[in-house]
Amino acid sequence: IATLMAEKKTLQDPALALDTYNHICCLSGRINDVCQLGLMLQASALPLTSESTRSVQQTLAHSGLYELSQPFFQRTGFSCKSGVSGVMLACLPTTPPAVMVSYSPPLDAQGHSVFGLNLLDSLAAASRNSV
Repeated sequence: IATLMAEKKTLQDPALALDTYNHICCLSGRINDVCQLGLMLQASALPLTSESTRSVQQTLAHSGLYELSQPFFQRTGFSCKSGVSGVMLACLPTTPPAVMVSYSPPLDAQGHSVFGLNLLDSLAAASRNSV
């Protein structure tokens, strides 16, 4: 994905992006780090552009939860990324921009945080019921 984004000029440094991803998902990431990245995606903060943030959010909506991505996005409206550590990031379609980050290691059979998925389903249901 990083190589494709670099080819389309939406990512300047694919090596840095992959190194950051590896540190956050697998090595030394903290909830605050994931939250900061999520807020950058929501607010198009430098060094990201609005085009690159849209591209990443579209990618997350289609593949951030692997096979579950599209059905989950259609059901909740949240573009998400899960990590093998049990971390879950969701970009919420709100104004002002918001993110939800959770860390709960019990994973389902597909490798997603059981708590994170249930929390997001609950948030989406509460949002639908309040309209």
